Amino acid sequence: MKIKLEKCAAALAAVNGTATAHTYTALDLNMVADRAEAQMDALGLTLAQRAGAVVHCVSGGEVPNAYKYSRALTRARLERTTGGWWLTEAKKINGWVGFEALHLTPGQDAAAIAHLRKGYRC
Repeated sequence: MKIKLEKCAAALAAVNGTATAHTYTALDLNMVADRAEAQMDALGLTLAQRAGAVVHCVSGGEVPNAYKYSRALTRARLERTTGGWWLTEAKKINGWVGFEALHLTPGQDAAAIAHLRKGYRC
């Protein structure tokens, strides 16, 4: 699966089925991508350096501790290319807590470290 993020609503509807309460929508994934862009901006990565970054995420916010049953969530993988963000994997899972994790390539990691080192002297 490789779907442009702006056109992923139908794919998400097919993955989520009838579950709607704690699953991702296309708008939610766009916000995940926006947060990843903000993280890469804070790391000093230029737009040309951002291709290859990957976000692994699971939907679902906090629920009360008394909530003891698992719930339907969406697990997604977003990949950044020079043309923008793409949904490369989506699956409905049962779980409790969601998360978002940005994964950088070794080149992006080196560029972020170089940017950080510009801010101090040894």
